[in-house]
Amino acid sequence: MDKAKNINPNMLIWARDAAGLTLSDAALKIGFSTSKNSSAAEKLMAIEEAEKFPTRKQLLNMANVYRKPLTVFYLNSPPIRSDHGADFRSPDTDITRREKALLDSLLVNIGARQSLVRSLLVSEEDAPELGYVNSLNVNVSIKDAARQIKELLDFEIGSATHNRGSPRKLFTNLRNKTEQLGVFVQLAGDLGSWQSKITENLFRGFAITDTIAPFIVINSNDAHAARPFTLLHELCHIFLGSSSISGSIETTSDCPVEIERYCNDVASEILLPSANFESLESCKSIEIAKKTINKVAKNYCVSESSVTYKLLKMNKIDREIANYLFPYFQNRWKELRKNQNQSRINRNDIKRNQLGKALINLVSRNLRENELTNTKAAIILGVKPTSVDALLKIG
Repeated sequence: MDKAKNINPNMLIWARDAAGLTLSDAALKIGFSTSKNSSAAEKLMAIEEAEKFPTRKQLLNMANVYRKPLTVFYLNSPPIRSDHGADFRSPDTDITRREKALLDSLLVNIGARQSLVRSLLVSEEDAPELGYVNSLNVNVSIKDAARQIKELLDFEIGSATHNRGSPRKLFTNLRNKTEQLGVFVQLAGDLGSWQSKITENLFRGFAITDTIAPFIVINSNDAHAARPFTLLHELCHIFLGSSSISGSIETTSDCPVEIERYCNDVASEILLPSANFESLESCKSIEIAKKTINKVAKNYCVSESSVTYKLLKMNKIDREIANYLFPYFQNRWKELRKNQNQSRINRNDIKRNQLGKALINLVSRNLRENELTNTKAAIILGVKPTSVDALLKIG
């Protein structure tokens, strides 16, 4: 029977402890049974103490029981902490224990992938350290920070009448340019099934800052028009050298966390340059504000919440109007989403879009050069080994 020989036994112990299971409880849940020579717990202990290797089936069972991705069992040490930290932008509603557990699992999953990708890049020896990481600080003016990021991205939003096509095209353009800087941009909104869906109310995006393999993750359940803002917000975190988890923009206008306000303002300045709105008349009523915001959002291919935030910062609308409009636009989008028909898209196309070109190209390159086994490639990509060729369009 095929054995998993490259795992780190210490990570098996860490995963079991993180799941709050004793040896006996875990052994029974995984499927070990007591025999004449040893108990179920002793069989699991033998694997954790590196006396024996688990079978592939046993390893898969461990991943399911511990609620951890297979990737973590191959790491040298635990991935990024799964707490939410000071940068978490809390939603209006309380987070349930189940929702927190789902988010924690996603953080561990992506953290494990980032660690493996980093190791892969380091093994290539010529992987450059990214000089722009931690190149900014909150004392740099918003306009200067926006200019610095735009110059590196080679991105200019243009005027309000500039035709950029759609929010999807804008996001794709920004994503491609961000990945060209060496950042891996992923889409994720569940743990592999619709039952584990993580809504945009829980997180909009998060960043893992690293000078070799920085990662940005965008919630795939969020509106297309909201993604450009989230991407630039998280990219600003990387320029600042701070990892983050970000929630709804409307809950952070008075956020006491300076770095969150700063990232919001930089993202807003890149997508909606202040100079383009200085001559705009103040909106004195909710109806006028709605019409103005709707027009600007369409012209700039961004969300109406992003425009509301910008006009509030520029005193073009007052706080009372903004407090009405933030939930209004959010609830309207949720109603529209309910009525949308989900088009059938090839599963591999969806997965490739979620993983991003940067990760797909890195894995493909290392497979061609025999620097990566098919099994390890499957672990990084989060698919079965038999699915790797089709996903990468090999053969």
